[in-house]
Amino acid sequence: MKRILAIDGGGMRGVVPAAFLAEIEDRLGQPVGSYFDLIAGTSTGGLIALGLGFGSRAREILQLYETWSPVVFARRGFRLLPRGLTGPIYDLDALRRALTAAWGSLRLGDSRCRLVIPAYDLKTGKAHVWRTAHGRGGHHADADALDVALSTAAAPVYFAPHRSATGLAMLDGGVWAQCPALLAVAEALWELRWDPAEIHVLSLGCSLPILRETDGRPAGGGLVYWGPRLPQLFLSAQEDAALAMARQALGPDRVVRVNPADPTGDGRVDNPADIPRLEALGRQAAEAQFNSLRPVFFHGPAAPFVPAG
Repeated sequence: MKRILAIDGGGMRGVVPAAFLAEIEDRLGQPVGSYFDLIAGTSTGGLIALGLGFGSRAREILQLYETWSPVVFARRGFRLLPRGLTGPIYDLDALRRALTAAWGSLRLGDSRCRLVIPAYDLKTGKAHVWRTAHGRGGHHADADALDVALSTAAAPVYFAPHRSATGLAMLDGGVWAQCPALLAVAEALWELRWDPAEIHVLSLGCSLPILRETDGRPAGGGLVYWGPRLPQLFLSAQEDAALAMARQALGPDRVVRVNPADPTGDGRVDNPADIPRLEALGRQAAEAQFNSLRPVFFHGPAAPFVPAG
């Protein structure tokens, strides 16, 4: 059996999957990352994936959100025009400081698990996948963990593109792989040549609201209507499409989705005041689903990861 963990993007709402994994881990008594053969993460999910790969406990990752979210998502100084209109809302250097404090000078190759982390390369105009040395193709084991993390997390409008001393110019992987379940399945089938009948995927969402039409309030109109709703539309459509195609590739019962609904309907991804509520959503989802998930995903640690020569 091959087990994959795939964690969506969602800014500070990464607290939901982090709290979910922390509760699971408390019940297991071992680092939750050790139970998976491959971990994929986009944006905030990429940060969680990296942390798990480096051997951090999920509870430690959750504490990073609690400590650093008020710093990373601190409003910048006064602007004559609204923030985000002519420049990024937040300072990417604040996130850099948080990750430097957590990981120091680690490289992607220091991961104890196979990882795939999406980003978007502005230099080539193409999707980019950071990967450990695990497949038949190329890898980025020597890449600085900070470059990988800041690449996948540099969400347009919220942050400036990540530009490194080596010439990188990267955007958030969520622009093309908001839900990395399909990316992970493709990696497993094409790069790792795993048997699809042996693959099981646990896909974790960040409780973002889904855009849907309701009775008496039809969708439509022009820019005034769609402008503020386009991000929600694109992200929810990406998630649904990725899950549908992953299930077509493996079978409907081999992709398990955990994405607790947020009863408030609030879709903000940058409000540190939401941390207690989001943490409760993740914890409650773990409490409700642990017994059903354990036989497939948590019956014992995965085989140790041996990087390709």
